[in-house]
Amino acid sequence: PWEVLDVYSPPPKVAFTWRHWGTFTGSYDGNQGKGELVEVFGFAVASVNDKLQLTDVDVYYDAEEFISVLRGNKKPEEANQAWNSGGACPFHAMIGGATGLSTTEDGAPKLRKRDKVKSFFGIGK
Repeated sequence: PWEVLDVYSPPPKVAFTWRHWGTFTGSYDGNQGKGELVEVFGFAVASVNDKLQLTDVDVYYDAEEFISVLRGNKKPEEANQAWNSGGACPFHAMIGGATGLSTTEDGAPKLRKRDKVKSFFGIGK
């Protein structure tokens, strides 16, 4: 399964955080799963047309967190500890001080020009 956690901007360019998860029952790189829940978190920017149909999407995530669990290097509960969603920028600590979102005159959320997140994710191109 896959779910959207937080939405940071309205159409036509929608920025959002997401979570994907599954039960690890197979094997990977010599490590046998024991039925544990494995999660991966990320950020995406989706472009939609006037019918809200997806025209483009850029997806960002730390694959190493996910792979480290599959390899048996981390327990599932040890992975993704730096992840923080829930209304604030989940990459605040990861990119050294981006302050998150501000709003436009009409109250819509936007990233401020000085935020590193804006250039990192290509928002506002």
